[in-house]
Amino acid sequence: MATLEDAAAIAGAPRARTDPPLLAVVVLSDDQATPAWATATSVAALADRVVVLERGAGTPTLPPWVELRRVDWGSDDRSTSEALAGLPEPWVLVLGAGETVDLTALDAVRHELRMLAPGPVEVALPGGHEVRLHPTTPGAIAAIGAASGVRAQRLRIVRLPEAPEGVAGLPADAPPGAPDVDPVLAEIERERERLAAFEERRLLDVVRGGRDVCWVEGDDEEPLVTVRIPTYNRGPLIVERALRSAMNQTYERIEILVVGDHCDEATERAVRSVDDPRIRFVNLPARGIYPADPWHRWMVAGCAPVNAALDLAQGAWIAPCDDDDELTEDHVEVLLAEAKRQRVEFIHSKARMEAAPGHWIELGSSPLRHGQVSHGTVMYSLGLRFFRYSNTSWKMNEPADWNMWRRMRDAGVKVGFLDRVTYTHYVEAHSRADGSA
Repeated sequence: MATLEDAAAIAGAPRARTDPPLLAVVVLSDDQATPAWATATSVAALADRVVVLERGAGTPTLPPWVELRRVDWGSDDRSTSEALAGLPEPWVLVLGAGETVDLTALDAVRHELRMLAPGPVEVALPGGHEVRLHPTTPGAIAAIGAASGVRAQRLRIVRLPEAPEGVAGLPADAPPGAPDVDPVLAEIERERERLAAFEERRLLDVVRGGRDVCWVEGDDEEPLVTVRIPTYNRGPLIVERALRSAMNQTYERIEILVVGDHCDEATERAVRSVDDPRIRFVNLPARGIYPADPWHRWMVAGCAPVNAALDLAQGAWIAPCDDDDELTEDHVEVLLAEAKRQRVEFIHSKARMEAAPGHWIELGSSPLRHGQVSHGTVMYSLGLRFFRYSNTSWKMNEPADWNMWRRMRDAGVKVGFLDRVTYTHYVEAHSRADGSA
């Protein structure tokens, strides 16, 4: 799912701050479903909150962590002011659907945000400058296009490449948008999770056995690592990307565990055609049970094979990889080494993510939070196998992978971060709404 960084100084002479700034990105949409999705996703590495203001009649498809607020943002009535209520201080960055921020110098952009004094700020964009960065006030939208005495030098707005409708991360047959969550179901699910959390914390203490970490390999300097790949009807693509990248790892002590969610014969033939003794393929005899609503199913599809893999895994560490993505060649080696160096039980890194066809960003940051961790950038100790993916997390509007990472964090699992790219996440070729894991 996806987001971050730094703040302003007091009026007068700007001064640097050491605490991260808070930045909300507001995307203005007028029935521009695909551009709005692409913009919202592309700024995940910079924003604490992403909100799409939709004044058209349609419902854009958005990632679960992006908020949708319906408002006629072209007017200056109360509804526009209310749409900004509750956004984090001190900044709101306003983008049009189809725009993004040039993040090639992300650290420099964050540093500049630390140094800017509060007030309207002009941002560079193709053809000139205009106010787009503004305090989180009702006047933020109205200030677009105005001039200011303050101009950002590093913060630049660029256009995303044109993408055919429906391919900006979710295909055209994906659900039209996140449906409303029944508040009663959500509260029941939260209460169920609160009760289960007591057992998860107890089991974490049991597995640690008085030690500071729950590692299961003892003093083994080169533990076996399970690269876990769930799959549905992916066909030869699983070989071209996930399997090939797993087989090319610089760390040699791995097993490659592929678990099918009762996948089709074409996918099974593709996996079994690869001659590598490290590959194990298990195809579940029946599909997992997922919700009927397409969006909710998208959030939790694949829980059955990944949970089965936790029982089947022989490695001391688990390295997830989605069946249409790729690991860097040193993915296992550097994540394992960093987990050992930091002495943590869970480590995550950055992903090179295709936010829209042909447009790539880096996604990932510390601390662990929603929208800033990609499924395949994670590695964790097999001692945490009692944490399971929930196929009911959709009731709280949470994807199953993020829900499990959050529960691990909240239970006290020791989490580390590696500030480098170890994973490539492509625009999805199939929607998980159709059942791909």
